[in-house]
Amino acid sequence: MATLISYFRASFALWRNQWVGVVIALMGLTIASAISIIAVLYVLDGFTSDIWLKNSDRLYRIESQVFSNGNQNGFTRNARAKEQHAAFVRENFNEIEAVTRLQQYQFLHEINGREEYVFVYLADANLAEVLDFPVIVGDISTALSKPNGVILSRSKAKAMFGRADYSILGKSIAYGRESYNENQKLVKTFRNYTIHAVIDDIPANSSFDLDIILPRPDDIRLFNFPVSSTLLKLKSDIDYPAFKAQLEKQLTDNTPPFRSYSFEFYVEPLVGAAIRLNVISGTGSRLTTPRTLWTIVTIAFILLFAAGFNYVSIFTAINSLRGREIAVRRISGAGYQHIAFTCLLEGAILASITFGVAVLIADDLTNIFTDLSNVDVPILVPYRAYFLFQGLSIAITLGIVGAIYPALLMHRVRPETLLRNNINKVTGGRGRIRQTFVAIQAFICVGVFIASLQVAWQMNHILTVERGFTTEGVFFLSAPNQQDNERFQTGFIDEVRKLPGVENADTATNILFNGTRFSSHYRGPNDVNPVRVRLHYAGPSFFNLLKTAPLARLNINISKNQIALPLSSLPFFGFRNPEDALGKTFLDTDSISNTNEGHRYTVVAVIEDLKDELSIEDNSPKVYQVGSPDQINYIVGQVSNLSSEELNNSLKAKWAEFFPGQPYRVEWLVDRLRARYQTIQDTGFLFNFISTITLILSIAGVYGMAQHWFITHRRELALRRIMGADQKQIISLAVRRMLMPTIIGGVLAFTPVWYLMQKWLTSFIENDALPFIVYGLVLLVISTLSGLSLWGHITRALREHPATVLNYE
Repeated sequence: MATLISYFRASFALWRNQWVGVVIALMGLTIASAISIIAVLYVLDGFTSDIWLKNSDRLYRIESQVFSNGNQNGFTRNARAKEQHAAFVRENFNEIEAVTRLQQYQFLHEINGREEYVFVYLADANLAEVLDFPVIVGDISTALSKPNGVILSRSKAKAMFGRADYSILGKSIAYGRESYNENQKLVKTFRNYTIHAVIDDIPANSSFDLDIILPRPDDIRLFNFPVSSTLLKLKSDIDYPAFKAQLEKQLTDNTPPFRSYSFEFYVEPLVGAAIRLNVISGTGSRLTTPRTLWTIVTIAFILLFAAGFNYVSIFTAINSLRGREIAVRRISGAGYQHIAFTCLLEGAILASITFGVAVLIADDLTNIFTDLSNVDVPILVPYRAYFLFQGLSIAITLGIVGAIYPALLMHRVRPETLLRNNINKVTGGRGRIRQTFVAIQAFICVGVFIASLQVAWQMNHILTVERGFTTEGVFFLSAPNQQDNERFQTGFIDEVRKLPGVENADTATNILFNGTRFSSHYRGPNDVNPVRVRLHYAGPSFFNLLKTAPLARLNINISKNQIALPLSSLPFFGFRNPEDALGKTFLDTDSISNTNEGHRYTVVAVIEDLKDELSIEDNSPKVYQVGSPDQINYIVGQVSNLSSEELNNSLKAKWAEFFPGQPYRVEWLVDRLRARYQTIQDTGFLFNFISTITLILSIAGVYGMAQHWFITHRRELALRRIMGADQKQIISLAVRRMLMPTIIGGVLAFTPVWYLMQKWLTSFIENDALPFIVYGLVLLVISTLSGLSLWGHITRALREHPATVLNYE
């Protein structure tokens, strides 16, 4: 024990003298470990989602992909099947033990005389046969077999009643929905539901988010639900690959195309569904995109590699200064096994402390991660105990492995060599491995720096690109209830136009950046087959409000059957220039029915492309309906020399005069634009946050290698100075040995990072690549920082007297 204490005292004394390197190594490894812990748990939560369910290995769900004219065109693979599929698979496949369906729906909730919208799930009565949720009180099957039964989660029950026990069973909750009667008047219909069961809270990583479950009504189509999330429980010991192929083929073959839409269906495991991020779960999945996932994981492990290598390098260099101490201990009778054990124990203790601090930091960082990614990754919770224990075991193992290297170096050198403090014998020969790792550090450093700059550059481009329309001074005012829609688009809009500062105002069905998509199929004069189009409904003066001058136009009036085409849509319909399209008639084939021949629309304007969508999700042509639409959802206005507060006060007073008691909502286009791209900005911020830490640790790694080089070459530098080498020659030597690998590693990073960033940029319609001169500037900055870190060590070496170094005890 006394020997151990003596060894650790010597370690602390050495660390105190080399405190800069020690702090860089330990803090770098701690922060990198914290970020890696979050990344690993993020992936682990996805891959193990819903594994807690009973018989989870037998649970599957049907997923679907919609195609338009054979292309995805913005349709995302999702976890919804046709309503009839549940009965189809139940009747035709003996391999299936049970089938159940879930749908999310928005209901009105009335409590204490107050109404609010909540999301509920409508479930089949046999839900418990497939999803065996842990029940606190009551019975799931009883609740769903009654038309007015309801199931609450523990947290929802406590929020509503302050408890989640038998005392709340039988209590009533009023849920309802809004609909229009035969007179087109909006009415609210409420129904009392009785609590028959309370289930435990669903884990945060689940693909479900079930707080309120109601029985599915007899006619689900009244809720406008032709699709549902269909879940399967398979029998044991079936040939899953053969079953999967057969079921997918029959589901696809038995689902006929609808107009230009065709469908493909897939059967996938429920466990791990949350990690298949290209699939919309339809039941509350909260994980983000695959690109975000793998970007975070990749950077986290690059970060951990850089920090781990930096840690080993710095401590190897520092421990090499203990040559004389180790020699004295060995000559005094200490066996190699004892010294090796002490060295390994020291590594294990440092690794344990580092991991413990990393866990605490990760627990704090997870709040930032949750805000940016909308994913909850809890750290210090009871069910993480096994993972944290495994993580501690891995950390201790890595700490021991890291300590083995300097221990082996000390072991292979004779005590008399150590007494002469021949560090070159201790640390190895010419340092090719060290130079290689310096180049790797520079490669990571330059690559991550360029990638983070490209992300920031693209984010700024998205927000500042010229869109073909003005975003300043444009406001949107939401419409009141439908029974007042006529007053909204006649008398009220006239009053809005008279308000001080309002240049003009018009009506619209949907507006820019609201995320709503309408589509149809138009057949032009040159088309044999109809073309799927994305519809944007606007009023006659919509483009004037956005200050967009048409390239060609006819007279736009209040007729409903008028459309405008953006320039990029012309080739889809065979037009070579704007004048060719004017006056041409299009047929909306989706409006054809047994009672009419469909609606026909005339092209009255061709406009420049409006860049209101910057992500490549749908390459279908756009069509703007500029006539007076049937349904008015907004008033769009343009103001000048008027603040948002002044406009809001004027509109609010006029609204209260026309629509007393109805909800009032006005917003600006610039605010909607920011909100539209907030997710992209958050992702960019998260990427740059991790990249910045990676950059700092990589630079610290270069510093660590510089320190390693200095420590292991003190005698060499002293001898060179005695032999006549001047300051210039010493600096030249350091540059060749340390700075050149940095430059080479940085140059090698250019090609892969450029390629990866170009692939990332292709996901945006409007993209802006980083100028190549920035690549050179990044290399210059990294090389300068590396040179400065090396310069500090060189100047220290030049200040030391050669005799002092050669006679160092």
